[in-house]
Amino acid sequence: MRRIIHIAVLCLIPSICQATSFTRPYGASDYAGGAKAVGTKVNAELAYISSWLNGGNIASGNIASLGVLRTNMEAVNLKVTSTSSSFSGAGAALVAVTNLSTTITTVGRPVAVQMQSAFDTVVISGAATTIDGVFSDDNSSSRPVSGVMFLRNSATVSRMAVPYHQSNKNFNPCASYSYIDQPSAGTHTYAVSVSSAGSGSTYVYNCRLVVREL
Repeated sequence: MRRIIHIAVLCLIPSICQATSFTRPYGASDYAGGAKAVGTKVNAELAYISSWLNGGNIASGNIASLGVLRTNMEAVNLKVTSTSSSFSGAGAALVAVTNLSTTITTVGRPVAVQMQSAFDTVVISGAATTIDGVFSDDNSSSRPVSGVMFLRNSATVSRMAVPYHQSNKNFNPCASYSYIDQPSAGTHTYAVSVSSAGSGSTYVYNCRLVVREL
């Protein structure tokens, strides 16, 4: 009777019934020849099952070759925007960068927020030039003169300085702007804005916004 009850318990646990195999403290040979499933054996196996369900390790060799497929795993939670093209914005108030906004639904893990190059061609001073980067033409005495802000749900979560651009020098690559955010689980909108402390403009050329839950 105990042996029958033991088997019924196993089959009432879907994760066990569907498993390919797992290492039990007792095997078929322990019950061969009319050997009874005595209480000590039943308790040992139930204790093992409880440990296995609560974070115990699956024994080596108990996952079949190709038994865990990528299609059965959680998809990468990644969002990538289109390019900012040759965006420019001026003034102390925040100016949203064109196209650099996206929404992501998270489960509560940290979120990496970063810009990356879009490798497009823009016109600078009349010459066709392939460039990606962030810079400012504001050379006022205020420091930092200009900034790039990452926003989550319209609230600034990171502010980073922008260099003064002079004679085709001094610009930061798109990928130099990054931040690790720690939002609660839910749906969040991330965006990029710029500002300037002086009278000049801040430029975001050919950057994309990349948001990924880690």
